[in-house]
Amino acid sequence: MKCPKCQGVRVSTERRPNGNNICGSCGHTWPNGPAAAVSLNASKVSLTQEDIDKAIVSEEYIKMGKKTVVCLLTLKNGFEIVGTGSCVDPANFDMAIGKTYAREDAASQIWKLEGYHLQCQHPASR
Repeated sequence: MKCPKCQGVRVSTERRPNGNNICGSCGHTWPNGPAAAVSLNASKVSLTQEDIDKAIVSEEYIKMGKKTVVCLLTLKNGFEIVGTGSCVDPANFDMAIGKTYAREDAASQIWKLEGYHLQCQHPASR
């Protein structure tokens, strides 16, 4: 069974006291049973990685200090988000690895912002 939120395949067999399923990957809960799964999928409102990628119009990276990379992502509307990636030992610093972690950090913030925006547009939130 897949989680309707993260599509994770690791779903815990543990059930909450109310009988809901709980995802072992993200902790999301949803009603138990096939009818519940169908109704969740029928009204699915979600974001995809493609949505996040489409929101980004530019990326800039800079090394700060001896072991930190800063990533600036600019979104379609001009909003800017900063993420960082760093290592413990400057001798282990690798710009490519730092860029990867800095971008992931910045992109994770976009998920939250876009999720909030989507929730505001969803009829159930009105």
